[in-house]
Amino acid sequence: MNMNNLHDIFQPLPEAPATPPPRRKRGPTPKPSAEKRTHRIAVYLSDSEMKVIDGFSELSKVCPAAYLRKAALGTPPVVVPLVNQQIWEQLGRAAANLNQLTKLLNSNDHSYLSETRIALIRFRQALVAQK
Repeated sequence: MNMNNLHDIFQPLPEAPATPPPRRKRGPTPKPSAEKRTHRIAVYLSDSEMKVIDGFSELSKVCPAAYLRKAALGTPPVVVPLVNQQIWEQLGRAAANLNQLTKLLNSNDHSYLSETRIALIRFRQALVAQK
């Protein structure tokens, strides 16, 4: 073995940085200082007022404080009435069924025509039925 190589082996290692790089904390990315919320306002509400705000915040799927903040700043969250949500779910199922019927009609298999006709009649009846 060459003596020069032994000298290289025993060279001191480069020094590690004095401070390790900062570790990113878990959770959402921190907001810039201009966007941080540092002011707090306390509001007293009656039972009936709190019930209304709780209802709106639950429908809009935000906490009551966020609902009040958005409403006060002129951008209240969209509240979708429960009836509309239920109808949307029903129409979603109906649209999926209609899509399957369309796919069946577009496949050149004509053995399903009578079944498809009956399914379309039922689909139309379900759409126009009074509940």
